[in-house]
Amino acid sequence: MDYRILGRTGARVSTICLGAMMFGDAADEPESHRILDEARAAGVNFVDTSNNYAKQASETCIGRWFAQGGGRREETFLATKVYRTVAPGPNGGGNHRYTVLQRVEESLSRLQTDRIDLYYFHRPDPQTPLEEQIGVMQDLVRAGKVRYYGTSHYPSWMVVQGIGHASRLGGPPWAADQPSYSLIERDIEQEVVPMAIDTGYGLVPHSPLGGGLLTGKYKRGEPPPAGTRGAQRDQFLDRMSDDHWTLVDRLTAYAGELGCTPAQLAIAWVLARPGITASIIGPRSAAQLRDNLGAAAVVVPPAAMKDLTAASDCALRLGSG
Repeated sequence: MDYRILGRTGARVSTICLGAMMFGDAADEPESHRILDEARAAGVNFVDTSNNYAKQASETCIGRWFAQGGGRREETFLATKVYRTVAPGPNGGGNHRYTVLQRVEESLSRLQTDRIDLYYFHRPDPQTPLEEQIGVMQDLVRAGKVRYYGTSHYPSWMVVQGIGHASRLGGPPWAADQPSYSLIERDIEQEVVPMAIDTGYGLVPHSPLGGGLLTGKYKRGEPPPAGTRGAQRDQFLDRMSDDHWTLVDRLTAYAGELGCTPAQLAIAWVLARPGITASIIGPRSAAQLRDNLGAAAVVVPPAAMKDLTAASDCALRLGSG
């Protein structure tokens, strides 16, 4: 497993980040713990969850895994998020001080830990001034409850503005953003990636498999396999144009040449792109985890990288992400 520096923090995180959105839901607790055990054994030290995943069951599941001891918590760089409405009343969600100070205590309790290593704002909150968002996170860092904090799906101008507020408030700035990014969703290349490279901001994108479209399980002109997202959701595949199917065909062909799966190659493509710190995977089983982890060993040849990137330009043209 390779490790990279998270933004300008100095902290080293595995290039594969284990996303826990499925924990306590599609993956029950025993399977979630198997996934965590196997990821840890493979060198993954970066785990990502949120206070709204599976109605808080994801955080609870991870907390019970930490409680088993054996260095689990000490060896894990833990990320979770705040913003989504998880409590009744007008202040049940958001990025303002009133709710963040309550939500962080709840997350710490469920996770059975005394600190969060990376605390993200899950989405921008236009109702809360950026100074307040920055200020409450800086206070949590000073209190030792949060080590670093970041954003998710924030526009580049807001990140830069927040960095300025952090400087004026005299505390650490936010460290990383968590956007969507894959061969079929490359919108962040327009502004977010250049901003991150210029400022040293970390990028930890999720959904490298495009919601499953880049796994190779969907075929042009064929019905989606039973039990897949495509089979369960009407019109799931409707956004796939001829250009997208051509991209999937090329991805599958290159994967065959390289001796890997299409999913592994899709994740490896993300990891090879400029400005990327790590890619978040979201396995619902230990078998899916094993496949995804194989991406860490895939070296994408320059010719394949160039060809796949050119083929994926359709995603930028059509805005299909």
